[in-house]
Amino acid sequence: MIRLNKLIPIITLLLSLATSLQASKWELSSDNTIVGLLMRGSTSQTSIAYQYSQSKNRVNYNWSETLSFSTWVDLESYWANQSLTNSYIESINQRSSNLPISVYKQLYSRDNYRLSTTLKRAYMRIKFFKGDMVYGLQHYPLGVGKIWRPTDIMNQYNPLNQLALDRLGLVGVLYTYERSALSQWKIMVAHSRDSVTHKGARLGFNVNGIDVSGIIINTEQNEIIGFDMIGALGKTGVNIYSEFALNQDHNHGDRTVQAIIGFDTFLNSMMSMGIEGFYNENTSTGDNTKYQQWNYPGKYYLGHIMQIQISPLINYGNTTMINLSDKSVIILPKISISIRNNIDGLMGGSIVLGKENSEFKSYPQQVFIGISYYY
Repeated sequence: MIRLNKLIPIITLLLSLATSLQASKWELSSDNTIVGLLMRGSTSQTSIAYQYSQSKNRVNYNWSETLSFSTWVDLESYWANQSLTNSYIESINQRSSNLPISVYKQLYSRDNYRLSTTLKRAYMRIKFFKGDMVYGLQHYPLGVGKIWRPTDIMNQYNPLNQLALDRLGLVGVLYTYERSALSQWKIMVAHSRDSVTHKGARLGFNVNGIDVSGIIINTEQNEIIGFDMIGALGKTGVNIYSEFALNQDHNHGDRTVQAIIGFDTFLNSMMSMGIEGFYNENTSTGDNTKYQQWNYPGKYYLGHIMQIQISPLINYGNTTMINLSDKSVIILPKISISIRNNIDGLMGGSIVLGKENSEFKSYPQQVFIGISYYY
């Protein structure tokens, strides 16, 4: 017969867990998108029809005021009327191979259909008196650019992909220390199965209303030293932002510079516009998929962003990128229409201009229409 004094620790543990679970809070959300896409190659006259659907499922669990857990899992399916080839689909599995955990799982595959799931985020956050620490699969926020971000080398996104802008993320630690209301430190370390792949620090502070940050990041492939700034241009209503990165390659010792400068403003309560210039000395076309970086073959770029609220229910956005080196252009228009409180209609595509074999001319022209719903 079990004595009462042996049951007391068990009862105490159960009561503690029950109290913690009662005080904890679950948050669940899901964003779902179904899109039909018609793609036409730039060199061939063949058109390919795609059907793409994505379900983003997020779960946040607040154990206490100081400890929380977050996950984000995508369920994606693709169908094509011909053999299914998509650079985004193929790159996800290749990029995840350098992570210490398996984040990509192909559930079903045929020549023209694929069903897969991807773990986008899974991390634990511990809050301290003047900061917090996050460990797990996460995105490391760097840079201020709206189109290009030279200092964001840890997990860049592809601005040309309108349907999958989410970055895969890296596994590691992000420690944030709030030195004051206007200054903070960030320490970043990411690792693979076998070694540390990224380590760096970022110091941010405010000077006369201008946010300034300095950054240093070391990877297996290269090291960058950079800064970024963002602030208002006097009383004009125009915001100015800039970003600079000095990149040194570990293998060849080459030093290259990438920099942006941009301006954005609200023309009125219904319209905003921005212009961004990008200077790029790092024009190599090496394989950076392991490091989740996107290559830019041109040296000079110009970008334009516009957002217009046509009516309370209709929003129009457009991003234009120009490679000034080879004079190629890509235009990415997108319209969203609010059908109900949690349902939006989507329509957009891409238009490419330029000479044969130029950068953006190599991208396919496409049109898509779809619906997005969330709860």
